Amino acid sequence: ENQILYCSLSEQHQIISKSLLNQWDYLSTVAGTGNAGSTSTTLRNPRGIFIDEINSTLFVADCGNDRIQSFQLGSFLGKTIFTNQTFHLNCPSGIALDKQGYLFVVDSANHRILGQNAQGFRCLVGCNRSAGTSANQLNYPSSLSFDSFGNLFVVDQQNHRIQKFDLNDNLEDVSCGYSCLNTTISRISTIAFYTFDNNTFDTVGNYSMNETFPVSYVPGWIGLAVNFTYTDYKYLSTKSHIPLNNRSFTIDFWFYTTNLTGFKDLIFAGECQSSTNDHCLCLNVRYKLLRLVFFSDDTFAKTHLMINRWYHATYVYDSTVKQQLIYLNGLLDGNATVSNHLSATVALFTIGGGPAGGDSSPFVYYSGSIDHFGISYRVKSPCEIYLNAILFCYFQFESFSPLIDSGPNLINAINSNGIQTIGRVNQGIEFSSSLSYVTIEGI
Repeated sequence: ENQILYCSLSEQHQIISKSLLNQWDYLSTVAGTGNAGSTSTTLRNPRGIFIDEINSTLFVADCGNDRIQSFQLGSFLGKTIFTNQTFHLNCPSGIALDKQGYLFVVDSANHRILGQNAQGFRCLVGCNRSAGTSANQLNYPSSLSFDSFGNLFVVDQQNHRIQKFDLNDNLEDVSCGYSCLNTTISRISTIAFYTFDNNTFDTVGNYSMNETFPVSYVPGWIGLAVNFTYTDYKYLSTKSHIPLNNRSFTIDFWFYTTNLTGFKDLIFAGECQSSTNDHCLCLNVRYKLLRLVFFSDDTFAKTHLMINRWYHATYVYDSTVKQQLIYLNGLLDGNATVSNHLSATVALFTIGGGPAGGDSSPFVYYSGSIDHFGISYRVKSPCEIYLNAILFCYFQFESFSPLIDSGPNLINAINSNGIQTIGRVNQGIEFSSSLSYVTIEGI
């Protein structure tokens, strides 16, 4: 009706418009300042855009910031709808609304399509985030659109094809979070947990680390993190063996790597008794991919990592079905059935490097930071793993002395004059004045 053309200028980091009715009209800036940035008024290499004329709203796939922004037309102040931290976006490139006003996003570098319904966002296509050519896979999709019947069309760029999806069909429909809302995070069977907040203590009290060299700490995902440099040839090790043989376990942590090309392998952690079958546990990166190794019983993940960004990794072994699973940022990224359980019975557990064996050097190290490292004697559920990756803290306010974080990170909090009261679910907290508040560390 208004006959206005909107254009995304990716290299100029802004969105512009021009009237098609008046040839003398100048170009107008709609969003972005022309300089790359990640604030509410700036963009970084924006790609796809969508205009909701009914609500006078511009939606922008802000590829370089791994987020989706919305702008009320006439305002340069953007609102983040969702981000890499909440939905693990990797260069979103296309965006559209359906007839009901639900949002759909092309998550290009994750090779998937996300969609919204009344329950929240979910993954529709490409939910293992790996490129492929099958009917339920994509390869760097770039844009999407709906026809009048509600069919979804996707430009599958690197497969050089257009894919059509009927949303009434049962697509993959893998939840991006809402089906996990009733999941709780349990510390049952946790046998070791290292916050690396200026120390290498095991907060559970079982397996603290030997410090045989000056340990380096840097700002972490939360608080501080332990930092390693490959060429320093240093790693931490426990004072005694952690029995992981012939049992199920889950190992999860945050990591930030600074070098993915200088070495064939980087080792996060392991417990290597010898270079014989199933006697060498190794949690590592090889050729930019996460890998879980028992020595000859190994599993690779599928997502290529990048340097200088935080990731959450979860390594799981389910002894009941002899299955190895690797999760990246809370989502399954690789799995395989192996022949045998881990059999190492005497090796020390190491973090930041250690013996590797096989076709690697005898000792392999790590470059980067590791934070909030936990080991559990059980198979964590996919929903619990997902929440471990996206949930910062969770205070139920059932206890006030002290306030207890029921989330994965054991965050400390201080109650200042808050009063316990009846809540929506069990107990809650009441604030009566400006002198009543809760201070949560690390936010």
